[in-house]
Amino acid sequence: DKSVLDYGCGSGILAIAAKKLGAKSVSGTDIDPQAIIASRQNAKNNQTSTINFYTSDESTNDLYDIVVANILSSALKVLEPLIHSKCKPEGRIALSGILQSQENEIKEIYANNFIFEDSLYQDAIVYFTGKKIGWNFIDEKDSRELFSSFKKIFNKLKEDVLNGKEFKIPTPDSNRSENKPMNKKLFESLRKKHNV
Repeated sequence: DKSVLDYGCGSGILAIAAKKLGAKSVSGTDIDPQAIIASRQNAKNNQTSTINFYTSDESTNDLYDIVVANILSSALKVLEPLIHSKCKPEGRIALSGILQSQENEIKEIYANNFIFEDSLYQDAIVYFTGKKIGWNFIDEKDSRELFSSFKKIFNKLKEDVLNGKEFKIPTPDSNRSENKPMNKKLFESLRKKHNV
């Protein structure tokens, strides 16, 4: 019941696999018109001709539950804004085609907009997935700063407790409009990611 976009679809293999695995709607896009021709033919050969393949020039405003990309890390670096823009709030990405030595750099580029799950390693290649940081619990652009501030405060409180000092956590004024609730799963993901 999910919508999937294969970004940089090449032969269309990920889009075809997504459709065969039960995705509700599937699209694939590529900068190369020959890739679109090949993808359409491969989809037809695999009885998945309902997949919408288009060149990046024909891009739509559609948003997807899942965006997959199996492309070189050099392309993933510059395409982050586009991949991010195609992903629904709280949608997911799955990235591959990345060397293990490039994993941290790619994750750092995507970290402002995605929380990553554990990576999968096969030979020198790494595969990883992430969930888009949704707008409904914190502003995306503020997420990293917010958690960094939280980590500093938490570490200071932890130090005080370990040194036997008493502390009091201030109660936020619930009438202030700038207070935004934080999703528990996001909080736990950030806490784990930053070793707090």
